[in-house]
Amino acid sequence: MATNLPRFLKNDVVAVRARADLWRPVTPAEEQEWRDSPRSKGMNSAGETKLGPRSKYRKDGGQTYRVLRGRVSTDKGWRKVGGCALIECVQDSTQWYAHRKDLHKVG
Repeated sequence: MATNLPRFLKNDVVAVRARADLWRPVTPAEEQEWRDSPRSKGMNSAGETKLGPRSKYRKDGGQTYRVLRGRVSTDKGWRKVGGCALIECVQDSTQWYAHRKDLHKVG
């Protein structure tokens, strides 16, 4: 099955399309912080206990990133998605996942 997604290699410098979704798994400390907060208490509208967040999201554009893995499938929330890349922020070294269609090479 041929796709028209761009190809990226390790250490490529890329920019993210404006307002593109970036996400990463929640750290154990962030999960514990959620469990200790009032938002985690009680039940949802269906009478079930609330589920904690699995991913942390951010809208971005304008920053440069370094590609760590050019082709990867990963969990986004409670679903598995493909056509992604693992990128690292040049400024603060935070690792994020992004759809490859939202990336373009800078250098």
